[in-house]
Parts: sequence; C-alpha cells; structure tokens
Amino acid sequence: MIWRKVLLALAAVLIGGLSIYNSDIADETFQVLPVLLIGYVFLLFVEALLHGKDLKIADLNQKLLEETKGLFSYYKELKEYDIKKEYQRFMKAFVRDQPYVCSVQLYEYIVKSTSPYKHRIQLNYVDGNVSANEKLNAIVQDHFDYNKREIREVKKVYKELNNAEMNDDHNSFESLSKSFQLLNRYNKKLNSFHTHDDDTSLKLSLMQLMGDLIEKRIDAAFTDDHLLSNPQLEQRLIRMRKTGIARAIVKYEFFEDHLDYFFRYSGDGDAKSGRHYIASIKKSNRGKNYLFLITVSPDLWSNSDEVKQSLNEIKEEFNSFLNESDIVYNNK
Repeated sequence: MIWRKVLLALAAVLIGGLSIYNSDIADETFQVLPVLLIGYVFLLFVEALLHGKDLKIADLNQKLLEETKGLFSYYKELKEYDIKKEYQRFMKAFVRDQPYVCSVQLYEYIVKSTSPYKHRIQLNYVDGNVSANEKLNAIVQDHFDYNKREIREVKKVYKELNNAEMNDDHNSFESLSKSFQLLNRYNKKLNSFHTHDDDTSLKLSLMQLMGDLIEKRIDAAFTDDHLLSNPQLEQRLIRMRKTGIARAIVKYEFFEDHLDYFFRYSGDGDAKSGRHYIASIKKSNRGKNYLFLITVSPDLWSNSDEVKQSLNEIKEEFNSFLNESDIVYNNK
C-alpha cells in the first residue's frame, strides 16, 4: 500500500540522518521513530484486514459467477425443452390435420470443412411424429463427406441453369448443354470405377440434383428414372447410401437454391415404395439449422401428373401452419 511505502521512506530518511545531524537532532529523531513504527505496524494490521476482506469478496464473486452460469445453463435447458415441446405439438397437429402425410421429422444439421478437400454435413435427429399404422425409420445420426472440388464444379453449372432465362433460346440451350455434359462426365466416371463406396454414392447424389433441376427447368422427365447408363449400378449406389436429406442440404447451403426440395423413395417392394418427401430447411433465430422432412403417402395421387401439384399444396399448408405456430425461425 502507498501508506506503508511513505512511512518506510520517512523512517529511512530519519535513520539515515543520524549520521549527519548533531546529537540533539538525533535525540528528536529517536523520539519520532516510535510513533512512526507504531503507525507502520497499525497500517500493516489494517492492510491485512483489507486483504482478507478482498479475498472474501473475490471468493463471493467467484461463487456468484458459478451460480449465475448454473442458472443460465438451467434456463437454457428449460428453454430448449419448451422449444422441443412446441415442435412436438406442431408436428403432431400437422400430421393429424393432413390425411395423406405419413410423418414429419425434424433434424438439426451443421456444415463444416473437415479438410482442404472435404465438406462434412453432420445430421442429428431432433424429434418427429408419425400417423397411426405407419412405420417411421428415422436417421438418428449421420454424416456426409462431400468433395469440395466436385461441389464447386456442379454448383457452377447448377446455378447457371437455375438462373437461365428459359425463353432465351441461346442461353437456355447453352446452360442445358453444359448440364448434360456434366452428367455425361460423371456417368463415365462412376461407370469406370472398379469398386464403389459411400463417396461414389455422394457423386451420384450430385448428379441427382443436376437431373432434378433439368427436369424442373424443361418441365418434363428426361432420364426415364435412370441417370447412369448402368441402371443396376445406380440402384446399388442408391441402396448403399440414402442421400435425399443430404441433397436438400447441399442444394440449400452450397448451390444457394432455397426452395423446398422434393424427392421420392427409390426402393422397391416394401411399405415405403412410392412415398414422396418434402425437405424444408429453416434457419433458427438462435443460429441453428433445422430441416423438416415431410413424408407423403402415395395414396394421395392416382397418376404422376398430380404429384407436383399435390406436393406444392402440402408444402404451402406446412409453411402456413408453421407461420401460425409459436415457433420462431428466419424463413430465408
């Protein structure tokens, strides 16, 4: 403390002065020294008390900080529980009110770079609701590692076709030509592989996104349900890795196409055959990425001409239902 430093300096000066001044002054100095020493000891005592008080205050502040953190953690858990309950109520009400909706599932996902060559989509199941007499096989947790170079390559062609004016013959022809050339390159690449793994299935998923966009822009099917010249290989890759949700996220996050994504179940001979899906991505105000997966029964339509209209109607009903709920999100 500064008081102690001042007293020490005064004492040093007075003691040092003994060798310089006469004995009368020295006697007076010795009379002052006890007072200074008593004052110094008193200040040491006061300083010790204050130091102990400071320690107690620091300890109380630390305890208060820890209790505050605990309180905030508890509040956050309570808030997340309330939000989850609200999602449950919302999905249950929507499935109940839509006779041809088999289920609604809610996923949370993150997208991150795991290396100079890979983007990872990490997917986690949050909750869901399924109608009576329907089976729900939800993905509890999964991840998809996409090649960054391939994402950039397909994104360039995808965005050009998506933004092309289809009534402009020259631009539309050029964009479609580039799209078909891309599909042809990937078809040759996948057929040339001697072994196939998850990475091959993800390459096929990029082809599927490109094929979906071509059909949308020309308003007609062009692939006869097959993108690869080897249909058996294509079916094997589809069975190897289910990528419908991953495609919806790639389309939204990398290709910057924020419209809801429609896809259908590609398997054969089971209860899910003929089902269609709507993947709707919403950005939470808390910065989280959510994907709603709506499963639509094939009983809704009797022919393929009704599919697009029916899915759009359900999509609009879903967004309207969501807007009227208490769930907060950024619809962007």
